[in-house]
Amino acid sequence: MTKPLLILTSFLNFFPICLCSIIDEIGINYGQVANNLPSPYQSVQILKNMKVGFKTMIRFILVGNEILTMVGFINLLKQQALITSKLELLWQWTYWNQHFHLQTNSYFFLDVYPYFSWSTNPINTAALDFAFNIKLAIAETGWPNAGDIDQTGANIHMCCTYNRKLVQKMRAKPPIGTPAQPGVTIPTFIFSLYDENQKQGPGTERHWGLLQPSGWPNYELDFTGEKSDLEYGMLPEPLNDEPYKGKIWCVVATGVNEMELSPALDFACNQGEGICDELAPGKTCHKQISVTTHASYAFSSYWAKFRNQGATCYFNGLATQTTIDPSYGSCKFPSVSI
Repeated sequence: MTKPLLILTSFLNFFPICLCSIIDEIGINYGQVANNLPSPYQSVQILKNMKVGFKTMIRFILVGNEILTMVGFINLLKQQALITSKLELLWQWTYWNQHFHLQTNSYFFLDVYPYFSWSTNPINTAALDFAFNIKLAIAETGWPNAGDIDQTGANIHMCCTYNRKLVQKMRAKPPIGTPAQPGVTIPTFIFSLYDENQKQGPGTERHWGLLQPSGWPNYELDFTGEKSDLEYGMLPEPLNDEPYKGKIWCVVATGVNEMELSPALDFACNQGEGICDELAPGKTCHKQISVTTHASYAFSSYWAKFRNQGATCYFNGLATQTTIDPSYGSCKFPSVSI
């Protein structure tokens, strides 16, 4: 029986390094953007207990996976008259990639994250079949096991279902392949080994792990693909498989040290736009000795003002979303309506 592969990524997650045997099918991305993870040595022991193979031969180094979002790079190419638009870059990049991989018989690596398109339109489903005529490998794929209140479908039930079906499909015998290359194995790497508590952005960014930082599994996953759905235990019912409707506030997270709040409070208030006007002396939300209350108001006001521009309710782990209105008396906290 073959064993799963293992990918180790750098602490910035920008340079995935594959330590693997390519005859296998399933691997794991090992990200380290966290301050509470087991040591690399402990992680190796955990992986051995998971029956994950480990080899020391470096087969691939993947550098950068978001080149089409690099505004400075795209503008430079336009200035040099090498391209006229982002679409032209996409076509040139696709043509060059296919030509290169056909000539070298090498793998074209894809990042496949159906969660993001599904969560914006849960009614529709996405097909994961591909029609490329080159060798494919999936560098990253997965589903978040938790997220913010406004992130539909980020839960253990759907995450576990996705990864179990993924393993069963990619380890099928004979291999399923793609429409253009039926019967061909597609090496696939699941993102990620651990939940990573220091990743920036919305809540899902910190909840892709197969394991909790303690090393305890978030759910059961058989990497052989041989275990049927009936052999697994019951999964918790999803509570957010449909979009949330209502108001959400952004407040100070439970257990936060008040000494850490001042810089974040200053950051939010310094954005202007009237974000902290009601916290001024004499205003309805001013409390002289309550840094936490002021920070909660500032976080909620900032998020409500800039959410449509990509702002998140995170503040380096100091904030969290809530559906409980933190307003008091005549002080009304700004909210986001979903």
